[in-house]
Amino acid sequence: MRSVSDIVQSWGFERIYLSDLPEDYSPYDWQAELTDTTFMIEEKLQALLDEMSIEDGKVYIESQTPFYNQLFILAIRKGTTMNSLLLEWGFKRIYREDLEAPDQPEKSLEALPTDQAKIEILEQLKQIMKIEGSLKRTKIVSEKIERSQTLSKALKKLYDYRCQICGDKEGIPQILKADGTPYVEVHHIIPVSEADHVQDDAQKILDSYHNTVVVCPHHHTYIHFHRGGFEKVVETNEETAFIGKKGDRIPILLNYHITGNPLAKKPQ
Repeated sequence: MRSVSDIVQSWGFERIYLSDLPEDYSPYDWQAELTDTTFMIEEKLQALLDEMSIEDGKVYIESQTPFYNQLFILAIRKGTTMNSLLLEWGFKRIYREDLEAPDQPEKSLEALPTDQAKIEILEQLKQIMKIEGSLKRTKIVSEKIERSQTLSKALKKLYDYRCQICGDKEGIPQILKADGTPYVEVHHIIPVSEADHVQDDAQKILDSYHNTVVVCPHHHTYIHFHRGGFEKVVETNEETAFIGKKGDRIPILLNYHITGNPLAKKPQ
């Protein structure tokens, strides 16, 4: 292991000791400069936090980012924790799970602000019903099921390329395509691949818009894999929500087409 003297020398300096200092030597007050610098850093960080604030001073800070590291180091310098420092500045740190269960009401067709907006959505729903996909099978080596790309595009357009779980709330960064539209995916509540394992009546609607939801890539992965995945949608008077195998619940906040879904299960 290299000594401090060796490191200082490698930088082109020579280390001396207290006994080697001249009598008129005035030591460099590095602590005073650090205080001034810290004050400037605090102002910049608080300004950035203001921009990041979602509502009521709530901020989501991704771990292991340069911004997170700056806050962490500053908190250590001040002898406190990052969360305490944020509270001192008037902010409250929230986490990813807080973004995944936003406390906002479901936005349904009835909640649209104008009759014209309702008419436009209903017209799009009519078009979706016309292109209702039927299961098309092609035998090559094994039997494959072709999903209706037309239906998928129409559903994405219906929701203006927004995730039905995120709703109107911002938090999870969007992926923008080259044309500027957000990248979203269509998830089948009951997988089309399970067509051979369901009753005949249900099989007819597996590739239906009733069995789909438009989601961002994050929530699509979350629905499939979080704690075993989410296997059904439940409708109540209060909300429509995915229910996970472990009992987890994700509200569907933006919903124009799932109400009355024959695949949705009413709670017993």
